[in-house]
Amino acid sequence: VWRGPGLTRVLGWQQNEVPATIEGWLGLLHPDDLPANKAVEVMPSADGANRFAHEYRVRHKDGHYVWLMDRGRKEYDADGNLSGIVGASFDITSRRLTEEALRDSEARFTRASALARFGAYEYDVAANRTKWSLGFMTLVGRDEVSEVSLESFLNFLHADDQVHTSQAFEAVTRKIGSYEMEYRMRLPNGGEIWMMDRGETFGPVDPETGFVSRAVGMVLDITERKKSENRQSLLMNELNHRVKNTLATVQSMASQTLRTSPNMAEAKVRFEARLMALSKVHDVLTREKWESAPFAEIVDRAIFPYRGSDADRFTAKGPSVRISSSLALTFAMTLHELCTNAVKYGALSNDKGKVEITWTVSTPKKLGPILKFRWSEKGGPTVKTPTTRGFGTKLIERSLASDLGGTVNMNFAKTGVTCIITTKVDHASEQLETENLLNFVK
Repeated sequence: VWRGPGLTRVLGWQQNEVPATIEGWLGLLHPDDLPANKAVEVMPSADGANRFAHEYRVRHKDGHYVWLMDRGRKEYDADGNLSGIVGASFDITSRRLTEEALRDSEARFTRASALARFGAYEYDVAANRTKWSLGFMTLVGRDEVSEVSLESFLNFLHADDQVHTSQAFEAVTRKIGSYEMEYRMRLPNGGEIWMMDRGETFGPVDPETGFVSRAVGMVLDITERKKSENRQSLLMNELNHRVKNTLATVQSMASQTLRTSPNMAEAKVRFEARLMALSKVHDVLTREKWESAPFAEIVDRAIFPYRGSDADRFTAKGPSVRISSSLALTFAMTLHELCTNAVKYGALSNDKGKVEITWTVSTPKKLGPILKFRWSEKGGPTVKTPTTRGFGTKLIERSLASDLGGTVNMNFAKTGVTCIITTKVDHASEQLETENLLNFVK
Protein backbone atom coordinates (compact mmCIF):
# COMPACT_ATOMS: atom_id res chain seq x y z
CA VAL A 1 0.00 0.00 0.00
CA TRP A 2 1.33 3.38 -0.98
CA ARG A 3 0.09 6.48 0.84
CA GLY A 4 0.76 9.95 -0.49
CA PRO A 5 2.65 12.57 1.53
CA GLY A 6 -0.52 14.60 2.06
CA LEU A 7 -2.09 11.73 4.01
CA THR A 8 1.01 11.12 6.08
CA ARG A 9 1.09 14.81 7.07
CA VAL A 10 -2.58 14.61 8.17
CA LEU A 11 -1.74 11.62 10.38
CA GLY A 12 1.51 13.04 11.71
CA TRP A 13 3.56 10.16 10.39
CA GLN A 14 6.74 10.23 8.33
CA GLN A 15 6.50 8.64 4.90
CA ASN A 16 8.52 5.61 5.96
CA GLU A 17 6.45 5.14 9.16
CA VAL A 18 3.14 4.40 7.48
CA PRO A 19 2.43 0.63 7.36
CA ALA A 20 3.00 -0.77 3.88
CA THR A 21 0.46 -3.60 4.14
CA ILE A 22 -3.31 -3.69 4.34
CA GLU A 23 -3.07 -5.52 7.66
CA GLY A 24 -0.77 -2.85 9.07
CA TRP A 25 -3.02 -0.05 7.83
CA LEU A 26 -6.13 -1.66 9.29
CA GLY A 27 -4.27 -1.82 12.60
CA LEU A 28 -4.38 1.99 12.74
CA LEU A 29 -8.16 2.18 12.34
CA HIS A 30 -10.62 2.79 15.17
CA PRO A 31 -11.95 -0.60 16.34
CA ASP A 32 -15.56 0.46 15.72
CA ASP A 33 -14.78 1.28 12.06
CA LEU A 34 -12.72 -1.80 11.28
CA PRO A 35 -15.51 -4.18 10.11
CA ALA A 36 -16.94 -1.67 7.61
CA ASN A 37 -13.50 -0.82 6.30
CA LYS A 38 -12.62 -4.45 5.72
CA ALA A 39 -15.88 -4.94 3.81
CA VAL A 40 -15.09 -2.02 1.50
CA GLU A 41 -11.59 -3.30 0.84
CA VAL A 42 -12.58 -6.82 -0.18
CA MET A 43 -16.19 -6.67 -1.41
CA PRO A 44 -17.31 -5.64 -4.93
CA SER A 45 -19.09 -2.30 -5.16
CA ALA A 46 -22.86 -2.45 -4.93
CA ASP A 47 -23.38 0.05 -7.74
CA GLY A 48 -21.59 -2.16 -10.24
CA ALA A 49 -19.15 0.62 -11.14
CA ASN A 50 -16.54 -0.62 -8.69
CA ARG A 51 -16.48 2.78 -7.02
CA PHE A 52 -16.71 3.30 -3.28
CA ALA A 53 -16.89 6.04 -0.69
CA HIS A 54 -16.80 5.53 3.06
CA GLU A 55 -15.78 7.31 6.23
CA TYR A 56 -13.68 6.03 9.12
CA ARG A 57 -11.25 7.03 11.85
CA VAL A 58 -7.47 6.53 11.77
CA ARG A 59 -5.16 6.88 14.75
CA HIS A 60 -2.90 9.93 14.61
CA LYS A 61 0.70 9.49 15.66
CA ASP A 62 0.03 11.33 18.95
CA GLY A 63 -2.85 8.95 19.78
CA HIS A 64 -6.02 10.86 18.82
CA TYR A 65 -8.16 9.86 15.86
CA VAL A 66 -8.59 11.66 12.55
CA TRP A 67 -11.73 11.27 10.46
CA LEU A 68 -11.06 10.38 6.79
CA MET A 69 -13.39 9.99 3.84
CA ASP A 70 -12.12 7.67 1.11
CA ARG A 71 -13.35 7.92 -2.46
CA GLY A 72 -11.90 5.43 -4.93
CA ARG A 73 -12.22 2.66 -7.46
CA LYS A 74 -11.51 -1.04 -7.28
CA GLU A 75 -9.65 -2.75 -10.12
CA TYR A 76 -10.01 -6.42 -11.05
CA ASP A 77 -7.99 -8.74 -13.26
CA ALA A 78 -9.32 -10.81 -16.13
CA ASP A 79 -10.38 -13.55 -13.73
CA GLY A 80 -12.44 -11.13 -11.68
CA ASN A 81 -10.07 -11.02 -8.74
CA LEU A 82 -9.40 -7.76 -6.94
CA SER A 83 -6.06 -6.52 -8.20
CA GLY A 84 -5.86 -3.08 -6.63
CA ILE A 85 -7.55 0.01 -5.25
CA VAL A 86 -6.86 3.59 -6.22
CA GLY A 87 -8.41 6.59 -4.50
CA ALA A 88 -8.05 9.71 -2.41
CA SER A 89 -8.47 10.36 1.30
CA PHE A 90 -10.01 13.59 2.60
CA ASP A 91 -9.58 14.93 6.12
CA ILE A 92 -13.18 15.44 7.33
CA THR A 93 -12.41 15.74 11.05
CA SER A 94 -13.78 19.28 11.32
CA ARG A 95 -16.99 18.33 9.55
CA ARG A 96 -17.54 15.26 11.71
CA LEU A 97 -16.83 17.19 14.90
CA THR A 98 -19.30 19.86 13.78
CA GLU A 99 -21.91 17.19 13.05
CA GLU A 100 -21.35 15.58 16.44
CA ALA A 101 -21.63 18.95 18.15
CA LEU A 102 -24.83 19.62 16.21
CA ARG A 103 -26.27 16.24 17.22
CA ASP A 104 -25.36 16.90 20.84
CA SER A 105 -26.93 20.33 20.61
CA GLU A 106 -30.09 18.88 19.07
CA ALA A 107 -30.22 16.21 21.77
CA ARG A 108 -29.87 18.84 24.50
CA PHE A 109 -32.53 20.97 22.82
CA THR A 110 -34.85 17.97 22.61
CA ARG A 111 -34.30 17.15 26.28
CA ALA A 112 -34.80 20.79 27.24
CA SER A 113 -37.97 21.07 25.16
CA ALA A 114 -39.33 17.90 26.74
CA LEU A 115 -38.67 19.24 30.24
CA ALA A 116 -39.98 22.73 29.48
CA ARG A 117 -42.86 21.34 27.36
CA PHE A 118 -42.20 23.40 24.24
CA GLY A 119 -41.56 22.73 20.57
CA ALA A 120 -40.80 24.53 17.31
CA TYR A 121 -42.22 24.59 13.81
CA GLU A 122 -41.66 26.15 10.38
CA TYR A 123 -44.47 26.92 7.97
CA ASP A 124 -43.71 27.16 4.25
CA VAL A 125 -46.64 29.27 3.12
CA ALA A 126 -46.21 28.79 -0.63
CA ALA A 127 -45.87 25.00 -0.33
CA ASN A 128 -48.53 24.85 2.43
CA ARG A 129 -46.35 22.61 4.56
CA THR A 130 -45.77 22.81 8.30
CA LYS A 131 -42.68 21.08 9.65
CA TRP A 132 -42.62 20.21 13.37
CA SER A 133 -39.68 19.70 15.68
CA LEU A 134 -39.38 16.50 17.70
CA GLY A 135 -40.38 18.47 20.79
CA PHE A 136 -43.57 19.63 19.06
CA MET A 137 -44.44 16.11 17.95
CA THR A 138 -43.82 14.73 21.44
CA LEU A 139 -46.04 17.41 23.00
CA VAL A 140 -49.03 16.50 20.83
CA GLY A 141 -48.37 12.77 21.00
CA ARG A 142 -47.85 12.34 17.24
CA ASP A 143 -44.29 11.10 16.88
CA GLU A 144 -45.08 9.57 13.50
CA VAL A 145 -45.97 12.98 12.02
CA SER A 146 -43.35 15.66 11.35
CA GLU A 147 -44.64 17.51 8.29
CA VAL A 148 -48.28 18.31 7.46
CA SER A 149 -50.35 20.80 5.53
CA LEU A 150 -51.97 23.70 7.36
CA GLU A 151 -55.38 22.07 6.88
CA SER A 152 -54.15 18.84 8.49
CA PHE A 153 -52.64 20.83 11.34
CA LEU A 154 -55.95 22.62 11.92
CA ASN A 155 -57.73 19.25 12.03
CA PHE A 156 -55.59 18.34 15.04
CA LEU A 157 -57.04 21.32 16.92
CA HIS A 158 -60.03 21.31 19.23
CA ALA A 159 -63.20 21.78 17.19
CA ASP A 160 -64.03 25.03 18.99
CA ASP A 161 -60.61 26.52 18.12
CA GLN A 162 -60.28 25.54 14.47
CA VAL A 163 -62.13 28.46 12.90
CA HIS A 164 -60.59 31.33 14.84
CA THR A 165 -57.09 29.77 14.63
CA SER A 166 -57.45 29.39 10.85
CA GLN A 167 -58.52 33.02 10.61
CA ALA A 168 -55.59 34.06 12.78
CA PHE A 169 -53.08 32.24 10.54
CA GLU A 170 -54.74 33.77 7.48
CA ALA A 171 -54.20 37.24 8.96
CA VAL A 172 -50.61 36.80 10.16
CA THR A 173 -49.39 35.29 6.89
CA ARG A 174 -50.44 38.42 5.02
CA LYS A 175 -47.98 40.67 6.82
CA ILE A 176 -44.39 40.48 8.02
CA GLY A 177 -43.95 40.60 11.78
CA SER A 178 -44.44 38.73 15.03
CA TYR A 179 -47.64 37.13 16.29
CA GLU A 180 -49.05 35.26 19.28
CA MET A 181 -52.12 33.04 19.67
CA GLU A 182 -53.53 30.32 21.92
CA TYR A 183 -55.40 27.17 20.98
CA ARG A 184 -56.11 23.61 22.07
CA MET A 185 -54.77 20.53 20.32
CA ARG A 186 -56.39 17.11 20.51
CA LEU A 187 -54.23 14.22 21.68
CA PRO A 188 -54.48 10.70 20.23
CA ASN A 189 -55.62 9.39 23.64
CA GLY A 190 -58.69 11.66 23.56
CA GLY A 191 -57.28 14.37 25.82
CA GLU A 192 -56.37 17.91 24.89
CA ILE A 193 -53.53 20.33 25.52
CA TRP A 194 -53.48 24.12 25.58
CA MET A 195 -50.73 25.70 23.44
CA MET A 196 -49.35 29.21 23.33
CA ASP A 197 -47.96 29.89 19.83
CA ARG A 198 -45.44 32.68 19.34
CA GLY A 199 -43.92 33.19 15.91
CA GLU A 200 -42.71 35.53 13.21
CA THR A 201 -43.41 35.79 9.49
CA PHE A 202 -40.78 36.53 6.84
CA GLY A 203 -40.76 37.95 3.34
CA PRO A 204 -40.73 38.42 0.55
CA VAL A 205 -44.48 38.89 0.09
CA ASP A 206 -45.88 37.22 -3.00
CA PRO A 207 -47.32 40.05 -5.14
CA GLU A 208 -50.00 37.77 -6.61
CA THR A 209 -51.32 36.07 -3.45
CA GLY A 210 -50.31 38.67 -0.86
CA PHE A 211 -48.86 35.98 1.41
CA VAL A 212 -45.45 36.00 3.09
CA SER A 213 -43.02 33.24 2.20
CA ARG A 214 -42.75 31.48 5.58
CA ALA A 215 -43.32 31.60 9.30
CA VAL A 216 -41.36 30.12 12.18
CA GLY A 217 -42.54 29.80 15.74
CA MET A 218 -42.37 28.18 19.13
CA VAL A 219 -45.24 26.52 20.96
CA LEU A 220 -45.43 26.16 24.73
CA ASP A 221 -47.67 23.85 26.74
CA ILE A 222 -49.79 26.17 28.90
CA THR A 223 -52.34 23.58 30.02
CA GLU A 224 -51.49 23.94 33.71
CA ARG A 225 -51.65 27.72 33.44
CA LYS A 226 -55.09 27.49 31.85
CA LYS A 227 -56.27 25.11 34.56
CA SER A 228 -54.94 27.49 37.19
CA GLU A 229 -56.73 30.42 35.56
CA ASN A 230 -59.99 28.45 35.47
CA ARG A 231 -59.57 27.45 39.12
CA GLN A 232 -58.83 31.05 40.07
CA SER A 233 -61.86 32.30 38.18
CA LEU A 234 -64.00 29.60 39.79
CA LEU A 235 -62.71 30.51 43.23
CA MET A 236 -63.36 34.20 42.63
CA ASN A 237 -66.94 33.45 41.62
CA GLU A 238 -67.37 31.17 44.63
CA LEU A 239 -65.85 33.83 46.90
CA ASN A 240 -68.17 36.46 45.47
CA HIS A 241 -71.14 34.15 46.01
CA ARG A 242 -70.16 33.30 49.58
CA VAL A 243 -69.40 36.89 50.53
CA LYS A 244 -72.85 37.90 49.32
CA ASN A 245 -74.44 35.08 51.32
CA THR A 246 -72.43 35.98 54.41
CA LEU A 247 -73.35 39.66 54.12
CA ALA A 248 -76.99 38.70 53.69
CA THR A 249 -76.76 36.58 56.85
CA VAL A 250 -75.09 39.40 58.80
CA GLN A 251 -77.67 41.88 57.53
CA SER A 252 -80.50 39.61 58.66
CA MET A 253 -78.82 39.07 62.03
CA ALA A 254 -78.40 42.79 62.55
CA SER A 255 -81.94 43.59 61.54
CA GLN A 256 -83.52 40.90 63.72
CA THR A 257 -81.22 41.63 66.68
CA LEU A 258 -82.06 45.32 66.65
CA ARG A 259 -85.76 44.61 66.25
CA THR A 260 -86.03 42.13 69.14
CA SER A 261 -83.56 43.62 71.65
CA PRO A 262 -84.92 45.80 74.49
CA ASN A 263 -82.06 48.31 74.21
CA MET A 264 -78.86 49.04 72.23
CA ALA A 265 -76.58 47.61 74.92
CA GLU A 266 -78.38 44.27 74.78
CA ALA A 267 -78.44 44.43 70.97
CA LYS A 268 -74.67 44.93 70.90
CA VAL A 269 -74.04 41.89 73.10
CA ARG A 270 -76.38 39.67 71.10
CA PHE A 271 -75.04 40.79 67.74
CA GLU A 272 -71.38 40.29 68.72
CA ALA A 273 -72.16 36.82 70.06
CA ARG A 274 -73.86 35.85 66.84
CA LEU A 275 -70.96 37.23 64.78
CA MET A 276 -68.50 35.17 66.84
CA ALA A 277 -70.56 32.03 66.23
CA LEU A 278 -70.48 32.74 62.51
CA SER A 279 -66.75 33.44 62.64
CA LYS A 280 -65.91 30.13 64.35
CA VAL A 281 -67.58 28.04 61.70
CA HIS A 282 -65.91 30.15 59.01
CA ASP A 283 -62.56 29.14 60.51
CA VAL A 284 -63.43 25.47 60.08
CA LEU A 285 -64.72 25.92 56.54
CA THR A 286 -61.69 27.97 55.48
CA ARG A 287 -59.41 25.21 56.73
CA GLU A 288 -61.51 22.69 54.80
CA LYS A 289 -61.39 24.89 51.64
CA TRP A 290 -65.14 25.47 51.85
CA GLU A 291 -65.87 22.03 50.45
CA SER A 292 -67.37 20.36 53.54
CA ALA A 293 -66.76 20.15 57.28
CA PRO A 294 -66.85 17.51 60.04
CA PHE A 295 -70.22 17.79 61.77
CA ALA A 296 -68.76 16.87 65.16
CA GLU A 297 -66.35 19.79 64.99
CA ILE A 298 -69.13 22.21 64.05
CA VAL A 299 -71.04 21.09 67.14
CA ASP A 300 -67.97 21.32 69.36
CA ARG A 301 -67.10 24.84 68.16
CA ALA A 302 -70.67 26.04 68.70
CA ILE A 303 -71.15 24.76 72.26
CA PHE A 304 -67.60 25.38 73.53
CA PRO A 305 -68.25 28.94 74.90
CA TYR A 306 -71.22 27.61 76.94
CA ARG A 307 -69.55 24.63 78.60
CA GLY A 308 -68.22 26.64 81.51
CA SER A 309 -66.29 24.82 84.23
CA ASP A 310 -68.68 21.86 84.24
CA ALA A 311 -67.76 19.72 81.27
CA ASP A 312 -70.68 17.39 81.98
CA ARG A 313 -73.32 19.98 81.23
CA PHE A 314 -73.12 18.96 77.56
CA THR A 315 -73.01 15.49 76.08
CA ALA A 316 -72.61 15.21 72.32
CA LYS A 317 -72.27 11.99 70.37
CA GLY A 318 -72.95 10.70 66.90
CA PRO A 319 -71.26 9.05 63.90
CA SER A 320 -68.58 10.68 61.80
CA VAL A 321 -70.18 12.63 58.97
CA ARG A 322 -69.22 15.60 56.81
CA ILE A 323 -71.74 18.24 55.86
CA SER A 324 -71.78 20.88 53.13
CA SER A 325 -70.54 24.40 53.84
CA SER A 326 -74.01 25.93 53.64
CA LEU A 327 -75.41 23.33 56.04
CA ALA A 328 -72.46 23.89 58.40
CA LEU A 329 -73.18 27.63 58.56
CA THR A 330 -76.86 27.02 59.24
CA PHE A 331 -76.17 24.45 61.96
CA ALA A 332 -73.61 26.73 63.61
CA MET A 333 -76.12 29.57 63.84
CA THR A 334 -78.84 27.15 64.95
CA LEU A 335 -76.69 25.77 67.77
CA HIS A 336 -75.76 29.29 68.83
CA GLU A 337 -79.42 30.25 69.11
CA LEU A 338 -80.29 27.07 71.01
CA CYS A 339 -77.40 27.68 73.43
CA THR A 340 -78.36 31.33 73.89
CA ASN A 341 -81.99 30.44 74.66
CA ALA A 342 -80.84 27.71 77.04
CA VAL A 343 -78.65 30.21 78.91
CA LYS A 344 -81.47 32.72 79.21
CA TYR A 345 -84.49 30.53 79.86
CA GLY A 346 -83.56 26.85 79.70
CA ALA A 347 -81.25 24.18 81.06
CA LEU A 348 -78.15 26.39 81.10
CA SER A 349 -79.83 29.12 83.17
CA ASN A 350 -79.23 27.25 86.46
CA ASP A 351 -76.51 25.03 87.96
CA LYS A 352 -78.22 21.67 87.44
CA GLY A 353 -79.47 21.70 83.87
CA LYS A 354 -77.88 19.62 81.16
CA VAL A 355 -78.04 19.45 77.39
CA GLU A 356 -77.85 16.20 75.43
CA ILE A 357 -76.95 16.38 71.74
CA THR A 358 -77.16 13.31 69.52
CA TRP A 359 -77.26 12.68 65.81
CA THR A 360 -77.65 9.69 63.53
CA VAL A 361 -77.19 9.11 59.81
CA SER A 362 -79.44 6.78 57.83
CA THR A 363 -79.64 5.97 54.14
CA PRO A 364 -83.22 5.37 53.02
CA LYS A 365 -83.67 4.02 49.52
CA LYS A 366 -83.79 6.70 46.77
CA LEU A 367 -83.28 9.51 49.29
CA GLY A 368 -79.57 9.42 50.03
CA PRO A 369 -77.95 10.01 53.45
CA ILE A 370 -80.24 11.64 56.02
CA LEU A 371 -78.90 13.39 59.14
CA LYS A 372 -81.22 13.39 62.17
CA PHE A 373 -80.10 15.83 64.87
CA ARG A 374 -81.61 16.02 68.36
CA TRP A 375 -81.13 18.72 71.01
CA SER A 376 -82.65 17.85 74.41
CA GLU A 377 -82.61 19.96 77.60
CA LYS A 378 -83.14 18.55 81.10
CA GLY A 379 -82.95 19.86 84.65
CA GLY A 380 -83.70 23.47 83.86
CA PRO A 381 -86.59 25.61 85.04
CA THR A 382 -90.09 24.86 83.89
CA VAL A 383 -90.41 25.79 80.25
CA LYS A 384 -93.10 28.16 79.08
CA THR A 385 -94.25 27.98 75.49
CA PRO A 386 -93.28 31.30 73.82
CA THR A 387 -96.12 33.43 72.53
CA THR A 388 -93.99 34.87 69.70
CA ARG A 389 -91.35 33.36 67.41
CA GLY A 390 -87.94 34.94 68.03
CA PHE A 391 -85.08 35.40 65.62
CA GLY A 392 -83.49 32.05 66.53
CA THR A 393 -86.63 30.13 65.78
CA LYS A 394 -87.19 32.02 62.55
CA LEU A 395 -83.56 31.42 61.49
CA ILE A 396 -83.80 27.71 62.19
CA GLU A 397 -87.09 27.30 60.38
CA ARG A 398 -86.20 29.47 57.39
CA SER A 399 -82.67 28.16 56.80
CA LEU A 400 -83.28 24.49 57.43
CA ALA A 401 -86.86 24.06 56.37
CA SER A 402 -86.95 26.45 53.42
CA ASP A 403 -83.41 26.83 52.10
CA LEU A 404 -82.05 23.33 52.72
CA GLY A 405 -85.19 21.22 52.41
CA GLY A 406 -85.00 19.90 55.98
CA THR A 407 -87.62 19.61 58.71
CA VAL A 408 -87.56 21.23 62.16
CA ASN A 409 -89.59 20.17 65.18
CA MET A 410 -89.35 22.47 68.21
CA ASN A 411 -91.03 21.08 71.33
CA PHE A 412 -91.36 23.39 74.35
CA ALA A 413 -92.21 20.70 76.90
CA LYS A 414 -92.29 21.84 80.54
CA THR A 415 -89.37 19.52 81.39
CA GLY A 416 -87.12 21.00 78.73
CA VAL A 417 -86.85 22.18 75.15
CA THR A 418 -86.36 19.57 72.48
CA CYS A 419 -85.31 20.38 68.89
CA ILE A 420 -85.22 17.68 66.23
CA ILE A 421 -83.78 18.53 62.81
CA THR A 422 -83.82 16.21 59.83
CA THR A 423 -81.99 17.10 56.60
CA LYS A 424 -80.10 15.58 53.69
CA VAL A 425 -76.29 15.49 53.84
CA ASP A 426 -75.48 14.37 50.31
CA HIS A 427 -74.10 17.85 49.38
CA ALA A 428 -76.32 17.91 46.29
CA SER A 429 -76.90 21.65 46.49
CA GLU A 430 -73.18 22.36 46.90
CA GLN A 431 -72.23 20.19 43.93
CA LEU A 432 -74.87 21.78 41.72
CA GLU A 433 -73.65 25.23 42.64
CA THR A 434 -70.02 24.34 41.84
CA GLU A 435 -70.94 22.74 38.52
CA ASN A 436 -72.92 25.81 37.47
CA LEU A 437 -69.98 28.07 38.29
CA LEU A 438 -67.62 25.80 36.40
CA ASN A 439 -69.86 25.93 33.33
CA PHE A 440 -69.95 29.71 33.64
CA VAL A 441 -66.15 29.86 33.67
CA LYS A 442 -65.91 27.59 30.61
